[in-house]
Amino acid sequence: AMAGILIGIFYLANYSVIAAFVDISPKDAKLGAIFGALTFGFCLVFIYYSKSELLTSNMMVTTIAVYFRRMSVGRALMVMTLCYLGNFLGGVFMAVMVHFTSLLDGRPGELVSAAVDHKLAYVSAGATGMTDLFFRAILCNFMINIAMLLIYNGFVKSDGVKVAAMVVAVLLFAFLGFEHSVANTVLFT
Repeated sequence: AMAGILIGIFYLANYSVIAAFVDISPKDAKLGAIFGALTFGFCLVFIYYSKSELLTSNMMVTTIAVYFRRMSVGRALMVMTLCYLGNFLGGVFMAVMVHFTSLLDGRPGELVSAAVDHKLAYVSAGATGMTDLFFRAILCNFMINIAMLLIYNGFVKSDGVKVAAMVVAVLLFAFLGFEHSVANTVLFT
């Protein structure tokens, strides 16, 4: 649940940073998107160092465990299901709290609504849009997994390099428009 809460907080920060840049000048929206993605990048750092569980990184861990016969497929599916449920509940908790605040008033709320509309357009586009969405999700999962592989494999010792790997991976997926299942759960909630 903590990972869902953190994603909710950092996703709100992402849209708030973008909104601040757009308020300064609409032509600075791309610059705001870069800084918003950079801010959102620290979410994975907080998740990792708080020892929270994120579905996307657990997908890699459980797949590797099944491959090396350290975990059964059933147990892997159970871990991922429970992790998603926890991430979802944490995201719902954040969404409910944010709903009763003024945090999404004005430009941040407009940006969140526009993002939801944009993401729903994939579904409205039928098979082509769903295919696009599916591969954007795979690319996002790849970025999270490659960052966590660098962390978990033991080759990277420096906390600074670990932080940089996690921030850059999330910055790239957020800025490029990849689709993160847990972040989208929070966004749509």
